Amino acid sequence: MFGGQGPAYRMLKNSLRPVVYQSRMGHVGHPGQHATLIARNIAPSLVDSLRHYFIRSSTSMKTIRTLDPMKLTAEDYLPAISLFGHMQRLPPEAPLFGENHLKGFLYYHLPSRGPPLAGELRFRVTLSGHPASFPSGFDLVNKHGVIWRVPLVNIASYEKYAPIRHLLINVDRTVPQQLMDSFSEQGYVHEARIMHAFGQPFDLHLDSPFHYFTFVAKDRMEGVQLGYVTSFTKFDHTKRPQRHVPFEGTVMCCFEPSSLPEHAGRRVAVIRVLRSLESDPVRRNPLYLGPAYPQELTPRAGELLMTMHYGRLQTWIVDVDKKTPRRTTGRHVALRILFDNAVEYARKDITTEVMEVHA
Repeated sequence: MFGGQGPAYRMLKNSLRPVVYQSRMGHVGHPGQHATLIARNIAPSLVDSLRHYFIRSSTSMKTIRTLDPMKLTAEDYLPAISLFGHMQRLPPEAPLFGENHLKGFLYYHLPSRGPPLAGELRFRVTLSGHPASFPSGFDLVNKHGVIWRVPLVNIASYEKYAPIRHLLINVDRTVPQQLMDSFSEQGYVHEARIMHAFGQPFDLHLDSPFHYFTFVAKDRMEGVQLGYVTSFTKFDHTKRPQRHVPFEGTVMCCFEPSSLPEHAGRRVAVIRVLRSLESDPVRRNPLYLGPAYPQELTPRAGELLMTMHYGRLQTWIVDVDKKTPRRTTGRHVALRILFDNAVEYARKDITTEVMEVHA
């Protein structure tokens, strides 16, 4: 039904909202109540297609009894397309089978060396509906190769996740009520750029002037907008600052503590370029009419991200302990969290969880 890239598939891909739930009893709070998956808030033109798909798959609803990987049963096995119409990619080492047929388990993940606030909902793709297949499965990832997730702050903030909250608080007892309540007024945060540790992958669109991040600490979250990460400014003949965007494309990156000699003994964050997306490679902006720039400014896999500062090429850095003007304080406070977490949670190594998916 949804094989290939037909109109119905594309409409589903663009319209289906990830992880939309309604309680089985119509409300939340019943002891032992389960979460029943349904699709709602979908464009009317998709209803017939979805109904046909559900009839063919013999499941118009799915009951989820737990989000704890240790308590999963075969009845918790789900078809991924009913949840994530726009998220069907696997690591290259995964078995090749049609994207319509991805199935697995929805589960709650808390990083082993991360703060409780960094918990998130994930989807583990497996070849079998038996829970024993869970360890050998693969987490679903988005088109950039970043693990698909619903952060705890979003679960706590939106009514559509009420049954998920019920499972986490009252059934699995993995999230305390007090912690969930502390998130309730936070509002939406971008799933792909929630940072709690060095080495976590994130995407950077080279033609975007601003990039939004949320940094998660032991007892708080800091949102920050990083500007001019992949572009630079230079004053024109009228002495007005002009923003220049020399590149297009998307790169996967991660934050690292600087190991450069000039930063010895200081807490300085840098950005490591992991790879360029095959589907959106790094290339010169065809509309670029700005000043000449050194070739070293071009983002390259495995190297540190560079930037132009007052006409000079330099590594993009943030010295988190340096006294700065008030307008730039936010990035220092936010990135300081990564250093504090590295100590608080005793990370023994700085590794990346980037998944080498060719997008």
